[in-house]
Amino acid sequence: MNIIRYYKRLFSQENIDRTISGGIRPQIKLLLISIATLLFLFFVIVLVFSIELGGSDGFWERLWLVYNNFVDSGNQVVEKGWVNRLIVTFMSLCGTVLLSGVLISTISNIIERRVDAIKSGRVTYRKIKQHYVIIGFCDTTISLIKEICKKEKNTPVLLISGVQTEKIRSAIQSHLSKDDENRVVIYFGNIESEEELARLNIHMAKELYLLGDSNTVGRDSKSIESVHKISNLRGNPEGKPLLDVYVQFDRIPSYSNIQKMSLPEDYICHNMVPNIYFRPFNYYENWARQLWSLYSVDSGFVFRPLFFKPMTMRNKDGRLVMDNADKFVHLVIVGFNRMGRSLFLEALRVCHYANYDDTVDECMRTRTKLTLIDKDMDNMLPYFKSQFPYLESQIYDIDIEYINADVCSIQVRDLLISQVNDDNCMLTVAVCVSDPDMSLSLGLNLPPDIYEKDVSVLIRQDIQTDLGKLINSDCGRYKNVKIFGMLDQGMSMTLLSDELPAYVNQMYNCNVCNKTSREDGKHCALYSTKGCKYCKDSFKSNHYMYCLCECIDNDNPYAEVMKKCALNSWFTLAEVYRWSNRYQIDAYIVYCRVLGYEIFRKAPGNGWEIVDFKEFEKHINDGYLQILMKMEKYRWNAERTIAGWRNGDLRNNTYLIHNLIMPYNELISQYPEQIGKDEDVIRNIPYILKLGGYGIYRKKYC
Repeated sequence: MNIIRYYKRLFSQENIDRTISGGIRPQIKLLLISIATLLFLFFVIVLVFSIELGGSDGFWERLWLVYNNFVDSGNQVVEKGWVNRLIVTFMSLCGTVLLSGVLISTISNIIERRVDAIKSGRVTYRKIKQHYVIIGFCDTTISLIKEICKKEKNTPVLLISGVQTEKIRSAIQSHLSKDDENRVVIYFGNIESEEELARLNIHMAKELYLLGDSNTVGRDSKSIESVHKISNLRGNPEGKPLLDVYVQFDRIPSYSNIQKMSLPEDYICHNMVPNIYFRPFNYYENWARQLWSLYSVDSGFVFRPLFFKPMTMRNKDGRLVMDNADKFVHLVIVGFNRMGRSLFLEALRVCHYANYDDTVDECMRTRTKLTLIDKDMDNMLPYFKSQFPYLESQIYDIDIEYINADVCSIQVRDLLISQVNDDNCMLTVAVCVSDPDMSLSLGLNLPPDIYEKDVSVLIRQDIQTDLGKLINSDCGRYKNVKIFGMLDQGMSMTLLSDELPAYVNQMYNCNVCNKTSREDGKHCALYSTKGCKYCKDSFKSNHYMYCLCECIDNDNPYAEVMKKCALNSWFTLAEVYRWSNRYQIDAYIVYCRVLGYEIFRKAPGNGWEIVDFKEFEKHINDGYLQILMKMEKYRWNAERTIAGWRNGDLRNNTYLIHNLIMPYNELISQYPEQIGKDEDVIRNIPYILKLGGYGIYRKKYC
């Protein structure tokens, strides 16, 4: 009875429909059971009725002849007697139907379903390992895949998204080479489901990028939930490195908030042991940092810096006087959207220059100017100021102006003309409106004076069109106009790396060690009771970086010890302080330009020469050190202010209160012991740059 019920269930209409529309295994199983059942029935009939097929009456011979007639209808001619012929005919007919018709149909169905599954992203590959994982398809996905393909030549990339697979494949085909396209495996699935994420072999992945799908409600909040699931899927970290999990936050406010918080341990740990490294980022900020920070060196784009004229000093009446002290940078941003806000915040971090003098009267000080223009500014500004409430009160060397107007209005055009005609103003205009056609129209139809004079104009474009390429290469009217913001060019692996920020953090740790542990001679495994083997017990303020560079140059095994020390300290650092170290690096290019230097990753050519550590030290000691320390202090004020810190009498890390957010001249008088930190930053610049593969260069003297 159980067998009968089994066969009734097996050959029921529902089960057959489910099997046909199901996977490969159920279809093969149904076919094999059908063939075996018919062969068994025919054999039983032959045995029960003692039918002699082909004149043979042996058991095994009959079994063979039943099989032979089932699979080959040509054997019917040897049969004699109508009963035998009828049985063999029916047997051969069933065999033909199952083996020729159903078998071919099944195989065809399997192939078609496999092709459909592949095209729709339903196939799962369990053996892929040491691969990159991308979760979500959005504006930055193509750019990220390009960066991965440049970084790794053969490593596979697994991409999962809730967007239709054909749409993703079409976008990839239009932007990637055939070889790079073949490396990308596309899955379709719910990126919020842990079951779907398990298809990605996260426990064997090399790196993971959580981007989220475009136009998803609550995208940033859902990304945080996904981080927890990724940690669960990563599992036991024993014997495996931390999985780098790069998480994109789409909205500036949520990105700003996540920078102030550290994730709970159970979100990044397995059994209280860390198994993933959480690294948040924002696409718009990435573009801003590639425009004007140190990372512009790696971006491959030719964008003018916001400050491109080095400050020179001369001796006047026994004291050093700065030339061009009246010059000031004025950045005008048109469009207060996410891109405009990111450019604004990045400018606040890097636009701190040598000509700001806090020892003279307020009205005599030369400040950087930032002007933001949007025709809906009055509605957007209250929300923005609630997110960043202390910008105007704690960033002392920058004037900020918000204008509620259309850039085409007479008011704005007159403002631009007045600034162009101011000999002391170094003007940059960034057009950031979201509509690409409108952005082009506005950027190419500013007041004519802007194109005639040395004014840099940036125009945001989502896609690099042929028109954009023509504008970038124009040597005539639009020679100073550049296109930026392209969706397929906004990612940078170098920018996302935290190796250099880890060294910056360790610099502070080891400089404390220099001052507090000198007697016992303990310092990053390089000290003995006789002092440091490299600096001969000099205990320089930049001791750690100096020793690390020396170790690397001399192939000393202590280099790996020091690197590991820096990374271990970095992984235990709170997120809010990680960002402080990341943003410090952005301003290095500004500091070097004050000295008349440029930063390159590769030697720029015969017209340039490398600046070694000793020459850098000598230059800053010739009157520039105090200037650069002051610039670093105001940069730090701005960076902490953007991060949400406010000035107070007593420092409180929980409520982001800091007693050192103040003008540089007040710091010297109230906390003179603190200025050593700014000196450490300046003296360590060449060492940190070298660790990142950069070099400092200057023009050769004629």
